[in-house]
Amino acid sequence: MSALDAYHRAVQELLDGLDQRREVLERFAALLADTVAEGGLIYVTGSGHGHMVAEEAFYRAGGLAAVHPLLVPGLMLHEGAVRSSALERLPGIAHAVVADAGIGARDLLVVASNSGRNAYPVEAARSGRARGATVVALTSLAHVTQVSSRDPSGAKLPDVADLVVDTGVPYGDAAVPVGTEGLRVGPLSTIACVFALNAAIARATERLLERGAAPDVFASANTEGAEPLSPERLAYWRGRVRTL
Repeated sequence: MSALDAYHRAVQELLDGLDQRREVLERFAALLADTVAEGGLIYVTGSGHGHMVAEEAFYRAGGLAAVHPLLVPGLMLHEGAVRSSALERLPGIAHAVVADAGIGARDLLVVASNSGRNAYPVEAARSGRARGATVVALTSLAHVTQVSSRDPSGAKLPDVADLVVDTGVPYGDAAVPVGTEGLRVGPLSTIACVFALNAAIARATERLLERGAAPDVFASANTEGAEPLSPERLAYWRGRVRTL
């Protein structure tokens, strides 16, 4: 079997595993729907490659307008990958980010971290909960249970979240062995987190419609004659979501 075939199979098995954890995805969707119905915002954050999960959910065709990403340039790879790995281990950053965002009791905070061990995701979750928000962790239990915490408290992400969505990603993330020297390729964590979050958002939107609500959902800006939202609704959300 080639690496292409092996990676294809690994992704299929990963998504099948997430689909089998319907109960937790339904709980996630219910939390998202309740947040929107109650006028809260859905904050999403992560460091390193985890920040892509926040970007994926934001201003996305088919995505809820109530999503607010927390993107910290120093923790993103484009400003220095090695430096971002060092910064995500430093305490204090997430506390400042969460406080500046103004997250409150009506809101929900999604924290994406495959390893669940670094100070940034742990502190973000803890700070969100301290401000009354509900916190959902997107993480790999196979990984987090095999590593020590880098947060001063000794806690890991699942310890400080209200709901843990286990992505099922294997320890070390890369899933496909190649050659004979133990080399592995084919990472899965971004695919898993994005699937779980988009699936929950889709179900949450469906739940809101079933309640008779009409949530604002972005359309693609690149279809003929379409805009993401009406000017009036976009102006409303720009008053609430700083990154719009």
